[in-house]
Amino acid sequence: MATTFQRHRTAPRQGFTLFEIAVSLLILASAVIAAVLAFPAGIRVQQHARFRLYAAAKAEELIELTATAYNANPGNDYEGLNGWDVPIAHRNLHPDLESRIANPYFGAVPVPLTIARRLDSDGDEIQHLLADGAYLYYSLPMASMDLTESSLVDEPTNETQRLVFAVVGHAQANALFSFPWKAWPYHYPCPSPPLHGLHRLDAHSAGMRLFNYNYQFYFRPPKIGSGNYAFGCWEEIADPNDAADLPMQKVMSWHEPADDLWYGYLPYANNPAQTQTTEANEYSWVRMDPPGFSAAGAQRYLQAALWYAQAIGLPEALWNPADPSTPIADPPGPYAADPSSPGRIFSHGGSVPVHKQVQALRFLAHAATCVTRWRTKAELDAGAVMVPDVSLDGVTARGVKLTHELITWYHETCLNLTMKYAASMPYDWGAPRPIERAIMMDHPLLEWDLFSPPASGPVHGSTLTGSQWRPIAPRRIANIGRSYTYPAVPIPDNTPAPDAFWGDQSHFTLCRPFEPVERMRELVFWSVDWKSYEDCETAPSAPLDSSKWLLAGAIDGRQYMDRHYAIIPRYTHRQIFNFRNPEYVLTFGQDVSTWATGDDVSAMQRWGDLDWKDWKKPDVFSGVHGADRDFDKKLDRGPLPASVRLRAIEVGRYLFYDARLPGVLR
Repeated sequence: MATTFQRHRTAPRQGFTLFEIAVSLLILASAVIAAVLAFPAGIRVQQHARFRLYAAAKAEELIELTATAYNANPGNDYEGLNGWDVPIAHRNLHPDLESRIANPYFGAVPVPLTIARRLDSDGDEIQHLLADGAYLYYSLPMASMDLTESSLVDEPTNETQRLVFAVVGHAQANALFSFPWKAWPYHYPCPSPPLHGLHRLDAHSAGMRLFNYNYQFYFRPPKIGSGNYAFGCWEEIADPNDAADLPMQKVMSWHEPADDLWYGYLPYANNPAQTQTTEANEYSWVRMDPPGFSAAGAQRYLQAALWYAQAIGLPEALWNPADPSTPIADPPGPYAADPSSPGRIFSHGGSVPVHKQVQALRFLAHAATCVTRWRTKAELDAGAVMVPDVSLDGVTARGVKLTHELITWYHETCLNLTMKYAASMPYDWGAPRPIERAIMMDHPLLEWDLFSPPASGPVHGSTLTGSQWRPIAPRRIANIGRSYTYPAVPIPDNTPAPDAFWGDQSHFTLCRPFEPVERMRELVFWSVDWKSYEDCETAPSAPLDSSKWLLAGAIDGRQYMDRHYAIIPRYTHRQIFNFRNPEYVLTFGQDVSTWATGDDVSAMQRWGDLDWKDWKKPDVFSGVHGADRDFDKKLDRGPLPASVRLRAIEVGRYLFYDARLPGVLR
């Protein structure tokens, strides 16, 4: 019994003391609390990683759009009397990232400044950017850019809208998108007759030979508003010396009193099948007697083209070659440094300037081809088509024996000469560029002279004074001529020395060597829930550059304010997309500050051109009433008052190339 009792007394304990239990619970509680405290940090890390991915994808998309976004805004006026008359060469159409894609289609939309100024960031970078005049941007609610907004009726809220971004670094001085006085180059088919078309009759077209006087036919003015329009030939006065160079008038249209016949392209194009004058046929011809559209009319057109070639002194080898079996494939130089020099010609053309050679062969090739409408190849091969001599305006020109081989020679030589002229002489504006080979090399390099005093003068239709930097080119422009829109207004010839119109040529920088760092800018992204503010949708849009508001070119009798509204109704949304508030589709057309949160605002959405009249209202254009920025068709208000500041967390920085030239990478 004693042994058994002792064995029980020395057995180990089977439990814990209260103190041990308390210590254990304390350790367990510490572990649980540590795990719970780690969850928010983990969520923040996960969110940060997710937004870094968003930023990387969005940066790639934005930079890709900048390189590939189309830049056609055909509803804009491209030509004016002065550099401040049209917005074509202003900030709005520069090749910089924030200019190219800050529009309703490509999705870089400025965050309202009243909200952007409440956001803090490392080093206060956002506020420094705003103070320097930059914008903070957010993305439109669509997941991908360049979508038609009418397809987004049920667009859900997009988390990427919490991603805001800015462009860091100053943009460079860019090339002109288009020369505001003359939207060169003019493209035209080749071969072809002289460039012609409809033109408004006012003081700016005085001197343009319009075919509505001293002729038996004309294009009936179309019903375009109440304006007075007529049909005319611009190319007759394109050359500044063309006042004494009226031979081209014979190619377009000429009535010869000696035989009482009409010569040139326009009489031949007078098809008697188009003589009806009805309300439905606005562009009908007034019938000629006899009709020009005939074999005889085609021959007289060719005679006029031959007369022009000989009148300007074109060597016989270019209008009546001894061996037409081999077209001139590559007309040689030489070229002189000064395009006005007599040496800057193709040697086959003697002393005739190249642009005149191009025009003469263009007309010959077109007129000769018109003859094939009336003569068979067998007749041409047999040499039975003789084009007789002709006397126009007291000057006689020799005819030719027209063969299929000669027609082919005209055509191929014309194309070869014109193509080389266009490719090698971008600063000779004497003849249109062939539309068959419209390439980037047709466009001359021009920029603003930022280091000389700007030009200034009256704004057409007002008492205001406008100013703009003066343009500069890398070399002298030959045969600068006049614009199609304002043919009565000569454009001053540029010389190396600065003057009242042109800047200092020594300030031209587009062709200078550069270091890669000079073309570098940075796209910086932050994550912040800015739509939590109570005024996230009622805050007005960020201020807009004034060049985003359309301005029509100068027109006699139209006041300055009228020019702001003149061209808006005539074009579709896509034709002037870069002349819109980037929030155009989202903006409210009226004050909604008194509306209840959650009210339906879908009736105010503008899809395409369904509500272009609202766009003419400055308050809607400026977005002063706010916008449905998540496109959920409801008026939203966040829980945060405007007095609260939010911290934006940086999630990515990306370098990209800053282009100086407008272009599209395909």
